[in-house]
Amino acid sequence: MGDLPPGEPSDPLTARWEGLSRGSRVWADGDSATGFVRGGLHPDIAQDLYTLPSEVLLVSYAKSLLWGTHYAAALMDRVRDAGRVIDILSDRNANLRKQVEEVRAGAAPEAVAAAEQRASDLDAEATRLRSELKASEERNKELQMHLKASVAEARSARGESVELIRRLEESRAEAQGAAEALAVEIRQRTEKDKKLIEDYKDSSGF
Repeated sequence: MGDLPPGEPSDPLTARWEGLSRGSRVWADGDSATGFVRGGLHPDIAQDLYTLPSEVLLVSYAKSLLWGTHYAAALMDRVRDAGRVIDILSDRNANLRKQVEEVRAGAAPEAVAAAEQRASDLDAEATRLRSELKASEERNKELQMHLKASVAEARSARGESVELIRRLEESRAEAQGAAEALAVEIRQRTEKDKKLIEDYKDSSGF
């Protein structure tokens, strides 16, 4: 639904997966896998969803979340490192400008021009790095927000999965108990019917 072709509101929609069936092994058949919308359902994810038990899926999701946390931490470290590099460049630029002022009076014009050009280049580099650092900080904030949302979603999904598994086990236990009770009732039914017949025969009205 996120990549609909342009057209009029009244135009009919054409199914993208009309050539696929319930028995299509999208994780094993490359031709079937190409029928899926990009990003809609990955073949490996489809295989896991249809072949792995819930407990294994939860463990896999937890590992993916852990790798995401590791990536976020590494990105934050790189942002801090970039900030330190910019500070070092700024300090060097300040020292260079100080040296330019000290030698301006007695140095040759060529040397002063070269030093000023170098200082200007360092200013431009520092400005570029500051811009990249700001963009990295923005991406870092977005990643942290996404990570927090993923953690909350994972906890909620895990809690719901555990609750569903518990309810499923309870339903299985109830079904098993009902089946056992029914089996006992069936076994005892013949004896009960026989006893009822015998009691009726022994009654005074028979």
